[in-house]
Amino acid sequence: MNRNYEYEKALWRRKMIIICAMRLQLAKRNSKKRWYVRPIFQERRNLGHHTLLVEEYKLNNSAKFYNFMRMSSSNFEDLLSMVGLLVYRIPTRPDVLSPGEILSATIRYLASGDSMSSIMYAFRIGESTVSIIVRECCLAIWKVLKIKVLFTPSTQGWIQIANEFHNNWNMPNCIGAMDGKHVVHQAFANTGSVYYNYKGSHSIVLLAVCDADYNYLLVDIGAPGRNSDGGVFRQSTLGKKIINNDIKFPNPPTSVRQIKPGSQMY
Repeated sequence: MNRNYEYEKALWRRKMIIICAMRLQLAKRNSKKRWYVRPIFQERRNLGHHTLLVEEYKLNNSAKFYNFMRMSSSNFEDLLSMVGLLVYRIPTRPDVLSPGEILSATIRYLASGDSMSSIMYAFRIGESTVSIIVRECCLAIWKVLKIKVLFTPSTQGWIQIANEFHNNWNMPNCIGAMDGKHVVHQAFANTGSVYYNYKGSHSIVLLAVCDADYNYLLVDIGAPGRNSDGGVFRQSTLGKKIINNDIKFPNPPTSVRQIKPGSQMY
């Protein structure tokens, strides 16, 4: 009796071992193979756009570089020297992104208007990583350039701008051209029609003042697209400073006051 019991017990154990082994085999067969790094991204250093186009054009074809990045190679290097430390990543793995790769992917995204999926395939960087580095790099660019590029001109600076408008465009007493631009985006979650504009799309508004050479002088960005031009101007920091005379505009040299040409809504 005991011998039969031991035999049945051993046989049952063997059956269970076989069943468990078969289940593990089926689970492995049906499971999707997970990559530590997907094959398309493993060749980033050799076949990505940063190596094939950015670095190649930087050395051998300045015109092509400008067409691809919308800036000269010298400007790119200057910008890289300013934001490099801010976007630098500690090399915890062999394929860590360099500051140059991060900046070139970001500039190409901004210059071309391509989707992040397109940037992913072109630069061979994961799409979730693209969304992270673009945001981080844009914040870094804003941090280092906002004081250098977007500073309020002094009284003498406004006079110089007025002289340039007079010389270049035959427009006396003009200290800047103002206009707004709707920047289209996908609808934000839980915002309803706040950003829905009269053109039938969702947008935020870029309000800007430019000099005679199309350079930005003052900007206000982020107003909901549903607001009118006049409403955007009155509610913006830029508009409030102009209305309250907080910006030191020069006194007009004649009885005709300085002007800012723009839409009649302003």
